Formats: sequence, structure tokens, C-alpha cells
Amino acid sequence: MYEMKRCCCLSLRTGALIVGVTDMLFDSIHLVLGVFAIVSFSGTYIVDGLNDDPLSVAHMVVEAIVAFIDFIFAGLLLRGVHKECLRKVTMWLWWTALQLLVQITASVIFLFYEERVQGWHIVLAVLVFSFLVFCLHVVHSYARSLKRKKRLASEIFMHENQLMDI
Repeated sequence: MYEMKRCCCLSLRTGALIVGVTDMLFDSIHLVLGVFAIVSFSGTYIVDGLNDDPLSVAHMVVEAIVAFIDFIFAGLLLRGVHKECLRKVTMWLWWTALQLLVQITASVIFLFYEERVQGWHIVLAVLVFSFLVFCLHVVHSYARSLKRKKRLASEIFMHENQLMDI
């Protein structure tokens, strides 16, 4: 698999930090808007006795929960990059890959069952998914470089211990 050496003229570490900050920013916005929608919609749903689909409120709650979990994983990515902790970076990679897979599946289902799909829906989906794949690739390349760095450090340490034993 192709591994990046740099991210847009920046180091992979800086690229991973930018991905983490961007992810956290979008998750914050998504979470605030989601909570606002839940409060405003569920309030009118309960008070006014609307006959709307209660699943739409449940859908908003699930989206807000996922945004909160994604916010936590973005924090893990930032902490992992800052402390050079491969485990935290890998946790973000697995979560984001799973989330991307679910989003692609949901988008394909939406495209097949929605009657009002327009060309810009498809273009927008392809652009968003391409950006997410690029972000995954940047962080994955950083994780591989971090793994190499840790392995090299342990090999140097073992080699120095062997020299001291002699």
C-alpha cells in the first residue's frame, strides 16, 4: 500500500493534527446543531401534539450520540498524535473506517430508494467520501511512521543493551 511521506508540504504529524482538529470542529458543530434540533423539535412534538414520525426524533438523538462519540475519538486522535501513542491513533482509524463504511452503505441505500436524487447529491457524496478517505490515509500513514519509529527505537535500545553485555 502506498504510504505518504508528507501531507500537502507538511509533516504527517501536522497533517494528522489538522485532521484531528478538523474532525473535532465538525463534530462540535454537528453536536450543537443536533442537540438544538432535538430540543426544538421534541419540544414542539410533545407540547403541540404533532403527529409527525417519532422516529425522526430518535434519528436525531442517534446522530447526536454518534457525533459525541466521534468527538471523543477526535480527542483521542489529537492526544495520540501529541503523545505519539499508536494505540489511540489506531483507535481513531478503526472508528473512522467503520463510520465511513456505514455512511457509504447508508448513502447507497438512500440513492436507490430516494426518488428525488439529483446529480449534485452524488457529486457531493463522492467529494465528502474522497476527503474522508484522504484523511484516513494521512492518519494511517502517520500511524505507520510512528510504528516504524517505535520499532527503530526498541531495536536501538536492544542493540545498546547487547553491546553493554559484552
